[in-house]
Amino acid sequence: ITLQKNPNFAEAYHNRGVATKNLKDLSSACSDFHAAKHFGSQISDNYLEDCDGIDFDTLEYLNLSVPVYFSQNIDYSDTIITDTLYYGQDWKLTTREKCAFYRIGSINTRMMVFNGPFTDYYKSGLVMLKGSYDLNGKKSGLFERYYESGTPFSKGTFEENEIVGIWEYYHENGELSETIQFDDDDYYVINSWDENGKAGVADGTGKWKKVIATENGLKNYLIAYFKDKKKVKKWMIRSENGYVFHTEVYKDGQFIKAEQATGFMGVTVPSPSLFTKKSFYSEAFPILERFEATFEVTKNDYPYIKGLPEDNFSLPSKKSTAENSSSEPTYAGGIELFYMFVSRNLQYPLKARNKKTSGKVLVKFTVEKDGSVSNIHCLSNIGNGLEEEAMRLISLTNQWQPAIVDGKPVVKSLTLPIDFRIN
Repeated sequence: ITLQKNPNFAEAYHNRGVATKNLKDLSSACSDFHAAKHFGSQISDNYLEDCDGIDFDTLEYLNLSVPVYFSQNIDYSDTIITDTLYYGQDWKLTTREKCAFYRIGSINTRMMVFNGPFTDYYKSGLVMLKGSYDLNGKKSGLFERYYESGTPFSKGTFEENEIVGIWEYYHENGELSETIQFDDDDYYVINSWDENGKAGVADGTGKWKKVIATENGLKNYLIAYFKDKKKVKKWMIRSENGYVFHTEVYKDGQFIKAEQATGFMGVTVPSPSLFTKKSFYSEAFPILERFEATFEVTKNDYPYIKGLPEDNFSLPSKKSTAENSSSEPTYAGGIELFYMFVSRNLQYPLKARNKKTSGKVLVKFTVEKDGSVSNIHCLSNIGNGLEEEAMRLISLTNQWQPAIVDGKPVVKSLTLPIDFRIN
């Protein structure tokens, strides 16, 4: 494979190298300058003075660090720009003042896709994620994610938006957590270790125990089993207080059945949903890649994104990418994520459990202009603590998008059901 010189990518790598060097991320800057020089950029000596030890006459380091681009007869002039994009906790574009993290990368403004290498940063300035996109805006090449402390979180390869090959995952103390092989639509754990280095899975056989979430101070674990690189036995998500949320049974790598222990989905689950291959994808990617924005963002912030309002007081016309000027309050990420949150956090009241009380509780609440919730009350009266638990769950949510009327956020009420069932 021969890497082709490309002035647009040379400029993209060069610009990101300058930005990352200014942020004192020297390792990333030198890597970008290396790539930029290969693609034809003239790198001035003052940018390279701190990059001692990098051999600019070989491609060995480059091949490990950036995607391979094939020459194509496409004119990309005046379409690829490098910018800093600011994101909130809901992974939507926001203003610099309200950001939780930010991305430095290149965008093909004709296709409205990310293009080439990018780096995501925590608000503190530490690197969160490094990766790259191909010419069609698909994730491609090496992706490296980091904890906010700066230690590695994961490392592996994408091909055309798909996780492929062997990925490494790490505990926050820097020790390896597991190595996982991804094949087609499934995966298996090759080896796993706890934070003290004790082995769980060895060469595709053994018990895999992994913290997948922390809710209200309690850790939720995935407990799973492999034999000869195949899924076996009963898998489960279990809180450290012993409560089981979900179980799935496998035999010789084949899914047999699943049960939802509590929450909104009922008892029997017809297909595997417990830590499938898609569980390893960041929930942020689809939202980031659609360039979704909060209502505070305007054309002044990102002039190349179509459909943004000219100011904070008007929404785009119907001819823009925004189809409607009004919308109902929504949970960030969709109603499915809301009910997933409910399922993970629901604590079935002891009195209701003892009396085998179940039913659907209707909760009405107000979503304020800033996305917070207030005025929570129930429209049903089943009793034995179910209403109180439903209201508690709603009070814990903090990722609502307010209703929009004529381009402005407004206060509006919402009613949702929460289903309590005892298996």
